[in-house]
Amino acid sequence: MKRTITFMLCALLCASHAWSQQKIVDMAEPTLGSEAAVFEGLVTKGRGNETDSVRIYVFDLIGKEGFTMYSKLDSAGRFRFEIMSGSTNAVSFMHGKGVEGYLLVEPGETTSLTLNEKTKDPVLRWSFGGAHSEWNNDMNRLPQDLRFNSLYNDVIRQWRRYTEDEDEFRFKEEVVHRQAELERRIKEADVCDEVKTFNYLGSKLYFLELLGGYAMTLNEQYLQRGMDRGVSRDFYKEAVKGDFLRFNALLYTPMGNRLKQYATLCNEQRGAHFTYPKFLDRIDYAHKGMLYLSDNRLLNERQLSAIHERTPELSGLIETRNEKLRERNREALRNPMYHIRYIDDDIKGKDVYHAIVDQFEGRIIVMDFWATWCMPCRMAMENMKPLKEAYKDKVTFVYVTGETSSEDTWRQLIPDIKGEHFYLTDRQWTDLCKHIKVKSIPAYLVIDWDGLITKQFSGFPGNEALEKEIEKRLKEKEETKEVKSDQESEN
Repeated sequence: MKRTITFMLCALLCASHAWSQQKIVDMAEPTLGSEAAVFEGLVTKGRGNETDSVRIYVFDLIGKEGFTMYSKLDSAGRFRFEIMSGSTNAVSFMHGKGVEGYLLVEPGETTSLTLNEKTKDPVLRWSFGGAHSEWNNDMNRLPQDLRFNSLYNDVIRQWRRYTEDEDEFRFKEEVVHRQAELERRIKEADVCDEVKTFNYLGSKLYFLELLGGYAMTLNEQYLQRGMDRGVSRDFYKEAVKGDFLRFNALLYTPMGNRLKQYATLCNEQRGAHFTYPKFLDRIDYAHKGMLYLSDNRLLNERQLSAIHERTPELSGLIETRNEKLRERNREALRNPMYHIRYIDDDIKGKDVYHAIVDQFEGRIIVMDFWATWCMPCRMAMENMKPLKEAYKDKVTFVYVTGETSSEDTWRQLIPDIKGEHFYLTDRQWTDLCKHIKVKSIPAYLVIDWDGLITKQFSGFPGNEALEKEIEKRLKEKEETKEVKSDQESEN
């Protein structure tokens, strides 16, 4: 009898342990290919959403960073994208402010979406077909508060409250508890095992990011007060258990192409023992090639041959991009009406503004804040062409954007935008916008010959308003020049 009871207790303990662990059903390694992934669909608009376009952000696994694409909805609500990313990729989908989806697309295949905004029922709202339809449907029928980044987003919204408290034990206790509860609810969700695995592993990755961000913020606050201290040695203990970074599922998170560097960082600084998906070693040459191209550097035959040898599936895509860059460079020589300007990456704060403006000393400037994904910005540029032509010899037109714009897309667009172009780091963009109080784009500054802002517009004001302000500054400049000339004559 005792033997039977002991056996039953052991069985119950084993079953309990198994139930407490998330069943890991890893996702397939991304497919490589030089053909476009097609994403198309039909949107039935809900009440109050008159947005006539959709936006996607592609989390590029092979390139330097993600990139944004837009598509106009036709009269029936249809849209279509052709995504040249080279691999299976995660895509974020947005229509208006309140509808966001997360899906996978496949090179050479079509993914379709029927979105009905008139219902809040996720089963009726999202309907995917084609490539990855089961995963896409389950992912988008999963409640937002069970997604891989839900806890991260929630804590970040309250970041100041947590960091001002400076109590690492309270922060860790609360976040660990909430992470465990999130993992339990993901495990119980009514979705396929692959979607559970993706969100479970993704939540662990973002949990580790939260702890890392909190420790960094706390350490900076201590240093500013001259305190030689940091978080406790076991701060990351719960977050670095196991080797969860090695799973392919994490390649489809927004951090997918950074897992290799992230694993190395964690191993060096946080006492982890992480590996990473082997896929990242396989595409290493192609990734470096894409970085070259995004930095406006052509690949030579030896480099192209090395990429073809390691990843023949991508050689067509990379050779095509290399040739396009070569043609853009030729075009730039034929059309020297735009220039790329630089400021040092370590320039920050108020100095960002002066580092830009000081390059055009003595000139009246119209500074345009824009992004490659901002359709109103690009429409305004088109409308401003007559104004720019009229003042091309009297006014310098300066265009400023940041890292929310894909650098590759930016380099493709600017040859058609005559003027002086700056591509800032995220920190510099934030510092510049904070310094001159730019809260949305497009935004415009009119700056006089001494570098002083004389007028600021939020949104495109129209050519007439800009012209009026430009004429004022030109008149003042001429008057100042005359006064100075008279003073010199008298002396």
